Parts: sequence; structure tokens; C-alpha cells
Amino acid sequence: MFKNKLYKYYSFFFSMKSILTFCIFSISTLTGNAQDTVLEIKEKRVSKLKNKAQQALRTGDPYIALAYYQKLAEKKVEDAETQYKLAELYRVARDYVNAETYYRKTVDLDKEGFPEALLALGQMQKCNGKYEEARASITQFKKLVRKEKNKLYNKTARIELEGCDLADTWKDTTENAFLTHLNSSINHPHIEFSPIPMGEELFAFGSLREDQVYYYEKDSAASQSARRKFFLAEKTGSGWQEVGELPGPFNDPETVPGNGCLSEDGKRFYFTRCDKNWKNETVCRIFCTEKKSNVWQEPYLLNSNINSGNYTATQPTLGKESRRGRDVLYFVSNRPGGKGGLDIWYSIYDTKKKQFKEAKNAGSKINTYGTDCTPFYDIKKKTLYFSSDGWPAFGGLDVFKAIGESKRWTVAENLGKPINSTQDDLDFVLRNEETGFFVSNRPGGTPLLSETCCDDIYAFKWREFIKVNLLGKVNENGDCLRGTAMIAYIVDGEERIAALNQDTDDCSFDVELEVGYDYSFVVEKDGYHPDSTTLSTKNITSSTTLEAVFDLKPKRKTRPKPKTETTAPKPEPLTFENKVINRNENIRLKDIYYEFDRDELTPTAKRAIDNTLLRFLSKYPTASILISSHTDSKGTDEYNRDLSQRRAQSVVNYLIANGIATERLQAKGFGENQPVAPNQFENGRDNPEGRALNRRTEFKVLDF
Repeated sequence: MFKNKLYKYYSFFFSMKSILTFCIFSISTLTGNAQDTVLEIKEKRVSKLKNKAQQALRTGDPYIALAYYQKLAEKKVEDAETQYKLAELYRVARDYVNAETYYRKTVDLDKEGFPEALLALGQMQKCNGKYEEARASITQFKKLVRKEKNKLYNKTARIELEGCDLADTWKDTTENAFLTHLNSSINHPHIEFSPIPMGEELFAFGSLREDQVYYYEKDSAASQSARRKFFLAEKTGSGWQEVGELPGPFNDPETVPGNGCLSEDGKRFYFTRCDKNWKNETVCRIFCTEKKSNVWQEPYLLNSNINSGNYTATQPTLGKESRRGRDVLYFVSNRPGGKGGLDIWYSIYDTKKKQFKEAKNAGSKINTYGTDCTPFYDIKKKTLYFSSDGWPAFGGLDVFKAIGESKRWTVAENLGKPINSTQDDLDFVLRNEETGFFVSNRPGGTPLLSETCCDDIYAFKWREFIKVNLLGKVNENGDCLRGTAMIAYIVDGEERIAALNQDTDDCSFDVELEVGYDYSFVVEKDGYHPDSTTLSTKNITSSTTLEAVFDLKPKRKTRPKPKTETTAPKPEPLTFENKVINRNENIRLKDIYYEFDRDELTPTAKRAIDNTLLRFLSKYPTASILISSHTDSKGTDEYNRDLSQRRAQSVVNYLIANGIATERLQAKGFGENQPVAPNQFENGRDNPEGRALNRRTEFKVLDF
């Protein structure tokens, strides 16, 4: 019986959590049967009140349900289920004080029947800044459910306790930013959201310009005019001033707009439109509008790789690939294949087809079992900022950052205080290197129903901005070498994460680095051997410029033998493993294995090279060859090319170490671009045999 009740009410808890998610990010105007600031409830019968409350939940009106459950709780003060559901609805409304009160009542009435109320009580105590009480509640919850062996319970409790520890570590530290709560021209009593920099002196944002709570007839003219819209704010001498609706085709009377981003060149604007589907569920989709002749064109819906079925796609932000410079759209979705709740996904722009490719999950370095949302990508520093309640947090959603791209990231880092508070902190964006905006429902904003009900926009400026630049020079024998390409990797244990890249027309480059990381830099140019170096910014405490010199050596070319008057004999045919081979014929090397996601040769691979390729090159001392490495289609194009290049180079390095001249060898990684078998069957199912054939190392003779 205990387990059945546990499952039943824990399911209710997470269904309410999903309602909370959509209330924060895409809620439409409240609907009801009155047009007043107070929903008058005359019904007194318990059964009718309960039916009305449940009907409001089914139609997506948590605030109306809250009003009915308040009446129910007054009549059923000894009923733990009613007190628990009222607590859940206060949590949806982000009234943490009342939510804590009613979770406490539930625990006092029946904590064994509602053990999850203990966990929720601890979370609300965190949101109210009561960390010691939160520790006690969550620890008691762990003891109560220890026999259940529920992984989600254990993970949630562990993360929440680590959040309490995080609060202790920041207790006596100096806050790292100055905050400004934007004035009443920007922040109204309802929620403000999604600040979007539109230039140094402008930003757009979403808002509902109402000063009270109104309950409207569903689909009435009044409810249509009260939709959330995009507005524009302009920098003034005293701060920021709203100057009206955002000009252009952004505000649509049929949908709720929000959560946008501007492309780097200012010519494309991606944003969300949300409405209800046939199940009365809020579904958001991402649109794009392009600026032509200084006029924003009619928005168009992004393809099904982004907007998938009845799943939400929202909160877009744009990045760029390190190698090829293609746009990468990061966005939030609840589609299948995620880690839980809302996840951050990404899609790379296909320049040939002129559309975004199939979306992929950003991975477990970013996404958690909880809510991961409101991403913002800093292209200059290859840094993703996002909010989450699945990493250790001060309370609610905290802002985190990670460096990388696609699904390769550093470990998520909490931005600390004062950006993060004990309440929800989200929609973090940068205006420039030192300033930006974020959204929070912390006390001190412009309250409506409770002091933490509604999000406001805050501006911030870093208290101490440390700027670290690397000035690199590229030479050939001491002389300037032009036209090189530099890529910087952050070294995270044994993993390299692409962080920065720069092509140079002259012989120098200047890149800005993040403090607190180990970097590896590689400079390349066709016809030259690459050069690399490492450095660390972990102990840097003030702005500085670092210097590094890269010296690239040209690859030696094999000179053709001079022609003689006598007719040369016909060369003996090349053979490999007793088979005649032709120049430029790809020969697959067997038993060349690597560990997962690594480029080092295994002992088995080295023995295979010794018995095949090394013998071949010794037998034909004038042959020059190309070593090529290939992958299957798992992972991004860029990552697979990089991995395959490193793997091909590891074979070349091993041959050089065993006495083969450098000028006889070339390495090339083709990634997933030259498959010899399908990675998937026509019905979409995975083809493991095909993938195995595609993961291969080959060589071909270039000259003999």
C-alpha cells in the first residue's frame, strides 16, 4: 500500500512540475468565468469544489484550481491529500511561503503516506533561505524512502543537499556583480521575460502589460488583447525606457510570442510562438524572420528537425561551429530522447540544403533529470549559459555556464551570487563582456500575487572583469607565415573540447580566454607540420596578455628521379598481403582499434601495424602513402572529423617513431563523410554491422 501511494502522489508532483515549467516560460492569459481581480467562489459543497478544481487543472488553469483548493482545504483541514495538492498549487504559483506551510501540514498529517511532501518541503525551505531546516527535511526524506531504492528520489535528494552545501561555501564570499532592478517602465506586476540585446542601446523583452490579476472569459476579446507581447527598451541617461511594442511581425494576436535571439549579423531573428493544442497543452514552436532592405519579413516556421510533432521547441540561441563556422541553433524541448523534463538540444545548419539538420541532445554535461532551459551562447568565448534545477543550486533554477559546443562541454559551473538567489534565476544574456541582463522572481521585484510570484528583469555588471588575451605569432624559420588556422582546446582531464578558433591573413592572432582553464593551442597550414603549445589561466587574478610563438615546418616533398636516355624497366607491381594493389586504391587495415572516444593506438593496433603497414613501407622504401580514418554517423560532423584526424595522425606518428621518413606519410580524417555501408536501415532502425564497417582505417599509395 505504501508503495502504491508513493507512486501515485509522486506522479502528481511531477505532473505539477511540468505545469510549473510552462507557467514560467509560455503561460497564456488566465481564463475563467469572471472579469475581476478576485475570483469569487460561492460554491460550498466539497464534491462540487473538488470537481471545479480538477476541471481547472485539466484545462490548464492552475490559478483557478488554487482558488478552489483553498476553499477545499478550509473544509478538509485533516485531509493530507487536500493539503498536499494545495501545497503543490502554491508551488506552481511560486508562493514559496504558503507552499512551505501546506507541505508542513501534509507532513504533520501523514508523512509516511506522502513522503515526497518532505522532499518538497525541503525544496521550499531552500527557496525561503532556510538551509538548515531544508537539510533536516531532505535527510528525513532520505531515511523514510531508503528501502524504496528509487534512483530519482536518491538523485534529487543528493542534488538538493549539495545545493545546501553550495550555499554555505558562498555565505561569506564577496558578490561578483552589481545588480540593478530595472524601473517600472520595464518591470510591471506580471512577469517580464527573455531580454534580447538588439544593439548597444536597445533590447527587446516579453511582457504582459497588466497591473492586476484579471480572470477572463475564455477566448473573449479582452483575453485576446491581454496577451503577452514583445516590447522594445531604449537606453536613457537614467537607465532603460520602454518605447512601445517591438516593430515588426513579432506580435501575433493568435499566439503568445517570446524567447528570441538575434543572429550575429543582425539579419535574422529567431523567436517562439506558443499556443494550445487539441489536448489543451501549451506547445511552442520556433520561427525565423529575415531582415531585407531594413524591413523584417513575414516569419516562417523552422523545419520538422526543430519543430517536432506536439513537442515544445522554444528558447532559441545561436552559436557557431569551431571548424566550419556553420550556425548552430541551441533550443529547449521536451521531445523524446532527453534526460528528463526540458532539455537543451542543438541543430547544425546545412548550408547546401539551407535548413537545420536533425536535432541532437546537448548531452549529460548540460542536461539533467530536471528542467534545463533558457540557453544563451556567447560565440566569442564559446560559452553556453543556461538555467537548471538539476545541478546543485541555491534554490529553484540557477544560472550555470559551460564552455564547448554541440555535445562536448566542460563541467557546468554555477555562476554564484548575486546572479543566483534562493528563487528562480533564468534568461541570462550578455550585452557585452562586462554587462548583461537576467530574469528573477526574487523578493524586491514588482509583486502581484506574492512577493516571489512574478519574474522581473535585472541588469548586471561584473564587479571585477578579468580580461585574458593570448597574442600568438606564427613563423616559418623566424619569418612571418600568413594564412594559418588556429584552434584552441580546453583540456578537461583526457578530453579536449574545442573552445576558440581563428583564421589569420597575417602572421598573428589575438584570442580572448576564460579564467580558470587549461588550454591546448594548435596552429595549422596546408603543406606544413602543425605546431602546438599549452597554457593555463587557472592562477590568473588580473587582466593580462599572454604571448606564444608557433614555428611551422614545411613538409618535404619527394623529388622525382631525373629522366635518363635508357628506357626504364617496367616497375614491379605493388603487393600488400600477397595481393596486387594500384596507386590511389584504398586498402582497409584490419585490427586498428581505439578505445571509445580516444585517439591513442591500442597494443593490438600497434601489433597490427607492425605486421602489415610497417612491413609494406620497409619493402617499398620509395612509396609515399595517405593514412585515412573514418567514423560512423554518431556525433557531430565536426567532432567526427576532428577525432578521425587525430586517429589518422596517431598511425603516422607511430610509423615515424619506427623509422619511416615523415615526408612519406600524410594523415587525413574524413569523419563520417565517406561511408561504405548504411548507418541505418531504410526503416530508421540502427545498423550496427554497417556502423562497424564505417569505423575503419585505410591507406592508399600516393607515389612510388
